[in-house]
Amino acid sequence: MHSRLRALDAEQGYFLTRDALALGYTAASFYRAKRAGQVVPIRHGTYALPDSWARLTEAQRHLVRLRASLERATARHVASHTSAVLLHTEGHWGLDLSHVHLTNPLRRAERRESGLTHHRATLPEEHVTEVGGLPTVVPARAAVELSTLVDTERTLVVMDSLRREGRTTKPELDAMIATACAWPGTLHTALAGRLASPLSGSVGESRTMYAFFRGGVPARCSSTRCTTGAGSSPSSTSGGPSTASRVSSTGWPSTAATCGPASRQRTRSSARRPGRIPSASCSVADSSATPGATWTIGTG
Repeated sequence: MHSRLRALDAEQGYFLTRDALALGYTAASFYRAKRAGQVVPIRHGTYALPDSWARLTEAQRHLVRLRASLERATARHVASHTSAVLLHTEGHWGLDLSHVHLTNPLRRAERRESGLTHHRATLPEEHVTEVGGLPTVVPARAAVELSTLVDTERTLVVMDSLRREGRTTKPELDAMIATACAWPGTLHTALAGRLASPLSGSVGESRTMYAFFRGGVPARCSSTRCTTGAGSSPSSTSGGPSTASRVSSTGWPSTAATCGPASRQRTRSSARRPGRIPSASCSVADSSATPGATWTIGTG
């Protein structure tokens, strides 16, 4: 394989058929190289070297296909929907990464081809930004666009991640949700926006909080004060006498901000049972009860 093609693959993760032809390959010789497994087709007219392609994750492969698609597209195309989400955050779960999504306001209609979906939409100037040299929609719009493709849980995971990483704010997200209220497929978008919180510490925690919501667990503050079953507060990571922490998706407390003083107790028995780890009582804010009420969350 030509050294220039190897350099292109190392630099951007792909090369185009026209790059190979410009270096002296004929259509027949390049086809023989493909048949021999020396290059891997990643989409129409776009190739990569097999060893480097095999090392990439699915998200990284999606971004490589996105760069190649934008290089072949017109100047008005921008990354949107799932592709824009991957540019803005790594905090996502269960997304279909097989298709690159591009939006062009000048298109007459939406179109879907192998590995690429073209969208048509009005794109105000303030809705477009640039990430790593690639034009894309802003984070708030990316999350709302994603909600037209996936369910509430997957949308919530992305909204939590964007807010946690400081990519967007609640006012920006609320304004974008209001703008998209008439878009097809956005009936559940406002719900995800109301549930979104920057205090969910991970993808797993966002999914856990959504499971609590679906299970009818009363609304609570995302930050909780946790103590051991014996009543002693765990020490903080900064060495303080006590800590305010929240329960992670694994059932163990992690350092966080306090939710407020507990004003009444609702605790289960913390007696040790054979083969069980002592439970932890957590002060939570409940919309249907006095803020700061204490729950006991067991790990068994």
